[in-house]
Amino acid sequence: MIPCIAFDNISLEDERGFFIAINKKQKPIQPDLLWDLEGKAHPDTPEGKISNIVRKLNFREPFRDKIYIPVYGSKSGKSINMAAFCNGILNSKITSQITSNCVGRYNPLFTDDPWTAVNRISSVLERYFKLIDDNFSDDHKNYIFGNAGIPVMLYILEPIVSRLERIPSSEDLKKYVDCIQKFFDENYTNKEQLRKLRLETNSEGSRKNLAKQIGIFIRKSTKDKNFWPKMEELDFVREIIEMERRIGRLISQKLSSLTTGWEKQRIPESIYKNAKKKMESDGTEFHENFDLGEEFEIIKRSDNWSDTFQRVFVSKDGFVDSDELRIAFFYLSKIRNPASHGKSFVPTKEDFDQCDIYLQKFSKVVPETISEEDSEQTDLPA
Repeated sequence: MIPCIAFDNISLEDERGFFIAINKKQKPIQPDLLWDLEGKAHPDTPEGKISNIVRKLNFREPFRDKIYIPVYGSKSGKSINMAAFCNGILNSKITSQITSNCVGRYNPLFTDDPWTAVNRISSVLERYFKLIDDNFSDDHKNYIFGNAGIPVMLYILEPIVSRLERIPSSEDLKKYVDCIQKFFDENYTNKEQLRKLRLETNSEGSRKNLAKQIGIFIRKSTKDKNFWPKMEELDFVREIIEMERRIGRLISQKLSSLTTGWEKQRIPESIYKNAKKKMESDGTEFHENFDLGEEFEIIKRSDNWSDTFQRVFVSKDGFVDSDELRIAFFYLSKIRNPASHGKSFVPTKEDFDQCDIYLQKFSKVVPETISEEDSEQTDLPA
């Protein structure tokens, strides 16, 4: 015998609502089906509006019959999953009242009325992707009109709309689409590169990073330094800032194990005075006030280097020598503090690639948390 609960004489809307609630919390089902049902069950919610935007696009070029929407039948011949498209819209926040780059004002695409929002945003997406479809090569379109490419293009659309400060026309969008086309023409010239790109952009973080690279290219091509003002606040910079703090904690632990008066004895005078002043003004710990350039200067001071830091950083899993360590600090600082390299400085794809390599090396030799045991083991003679 199996105990059951059944509901009799309830509306179709209630049935949909129960189905979504139960399957979200109890038994995972196909994400495409959940997104499909959101539009029918909750058309007034943000998720419901997104669902109906994608459903509407399936009847318009360049997406006609290319999106897999479960209620319409088989997945055969469909190159885009509804869930991938819907999640791309959700993550880009182009349906939200306030987006990342719409600081101090509302998103021009936003409206409270759900059906006006669906019609408005689907029309903008139709114009945007139609320009891409008309102008890009077939190889590039095979990537862009896929489950990885669609979210990348949506991430880029939000700062475009924010910069225009209005509902964009095809003419407005063409300027930016031309830049995106040029980016792909210059960086992905053959099928093998695009195959590799498809494999590399299988996570949300990697898609954001590609969108950021395209955003940098747009910024340089249009000579518009105010395009995508929040770009530098993305995950990459946060990772560097976290590593900066980890290195600061490491410096504190290692030098304090050598001498109790390490702040005055082992820190260059100008750095000591600056950190002490900040510490006294805002109540932070002494080591929290070092920037990357100061940390490298402390680490490479001859006595600090020979007594402890050479054994920490130069290793099989770490850096080859002090020269590579210097280059690593240079690349992290370049992304962390672009203003120090001049107002017009914009990091390149190569800058980000190098920075990613060196962040991985730092993560292997700089622990997230420092214990006394870590200090004792690291300070053993090489």
